[in-house]
Amino acid sequence: ADCIPVSIGEIEGNAGEILQIPVTCGDVTGDNITAFEMVLHFNPDSMQITTPAYSTTGSLCETGWNIFENPDNINGVLTIGGFGVNALSGSGCLIKVLAQIPANAVPATCSSLDIPSFVFNEGVPCVTLTSGRLCVLATAGILGCVRYYSGSSPLANLEIGITGGTPVVTDGSGCYEFAGLLLNESYTVTPDPCSSEFEPGNFISFYDASLAAQNAIGLLTLTELQERAADVSCNNDVSFFDASLIAQYAIDLIDAWPPECQCRAMIFEPSERAYDPLTGDQFNQDFTGILMGDVSGNWSPSSFLTMPPSAVVLLEEDPARPNSMIIRNHAASDAYSFEMEISCDHRELQFAGLELLGNAHEWQPYVAERDGVLKVGAFGTVAVPESQDMLRLIFESLASATCPTDIYIDKLMINESFRASANRTMTAQVAPQVYLLNQNYPNPFNSATTITYILSEKTFVSLAVYNSLGEVIAKLVDQVENAGQHEARFEANDLPTGLYFCELNAGGHRLVRKMMMIK
Repeated sequence: ADCIPVSIGEIEGNAGEILQIPVTCGDVTGDNITAFEMVLHFNPDSMQITTPAYSTTGSLCETGWNIFENPDNINGVLTIGGFGVNALSGSGCLIKVLAQIPANAVPATCSSLDIPSFVFNEGVPCVTLTSGRLCVLATAGILGCVRYYSGSSPLANLEIGITGGTPVVTDGSGCYEFAGLLLNESYTVTPDPCSSEFEPGNFISFYDASLAAQNAIGLLTLTELQERAADVSCNNDVSFFDASLIAQYAIDLIDAWPPECQCRAMIFEPSERAYDPLTGDQFNQDFTGILMGDVSGNWSPSSFLTMPPSAVVLLEEDPARPNSMIIRNHAASDAYSFEMEISCDHRELQFAGLELLGNAHEWQPYVAERDGVLKVGAFGTVAVPESQDMLRLIFESLASATCPTDIYIDKLMINESFRASANRTMTAQVAPQVYLLNQNYPNPFNSATTITYILSEKTFVSLAVYNSLGEVIAKLVDQVENAGQHEARFEANDLPTGLYFCELNAGGHRLVRKMMMIK
């Protein structure tokens, strides 16, 4: 009878990889084989037998066989054998030897897997042996760091993905490493743009919106990375619409960027690095992180802007307008934006609106209320010099207001400089003494916007929207209304991009606001 072939093939693996090395045999059906014994010689620098040293899953010895092992990883010898009550049948994998390539194994080297001895039963049937070979594959690494675009702060705990592999996380220095990658294979390395590790905190401000607006009309030139931060609509262009979105985000009118941006909060330059194929170690494979909306670049990881306790907020009651006060630019530079948080006793006073003064008259204001705290902000492309008035806050007295009432400025930020919190006591009047048409918000707007206005008495009100040719586009209000604050919604889904005007006629007063729609 012919001898049964027993062999180990050529095995390949990476440094550190755990291997299953199949020992195969020819057809043993009908040979009444109930035992075997084998000796395997290997290079201990290239391979170490694991514990256990074998696996019978999917092998001829899987059912009803007992296996015994004696590994010697120092001298590179494995003795293994087994017996069973059921005779072997079929051909293929007799048993699998389990081993691991050491992490310090030399890449691109091969060593023999010799079978000096192998017997079935007590030598019958005979065997023909073919030894194998183990080759440690040539590998390479990809290494780099991720830092913020302004100030070069390291971005730690950021997940970096790789095609066909396991993601890694940047260390405290913002650095990452992929090791043991196969040469001549293709890889793409990508930082996670949806990582929740990097929150904007309060770093996205109306000043960022102003910078975007100034760039949009050519008053200043942003750097390429600043433009990436300003393009929060993700259309590869910086416009007034981006400035509006940044302002809305800063004041909590929105809490996410448009769907076109998907889940992105932090974007990266480059967005990915491709290796097609990988030809060797790749060093300095760095990425630059850019927080969307942070045009000024003042963000830093795991921190928030804080208010200096020594700063002072100067509020002046306006004698010309009861229930109002003026805020001036007391920053040490020109102002392009402000944002503030206001709280008061809502049983006595309620916020009625704001009026932008001086150079701030053309700024775009935004108002939002969250949990009883009023947030007000505005930005523009024209500077308000130091010590000039910026805005007038207007409040409406409620019927129960008979005593002086405290108004608290919980936060005031001019550009990106905080002024400390402060409170002001004002005497509440019985009724509002002003007609006021507030700037629509948002502005610029996409398809819809809200217009608020204040009446000092019950009167007939006409509120209309005109295009740049003076044609009436929409009649929003045309009726008698009571004194107090009112609002109207303007839907412009079918109108083209352009400049529109909102006109309020009430009580002998005519007030007009410009509105910009950008689609």
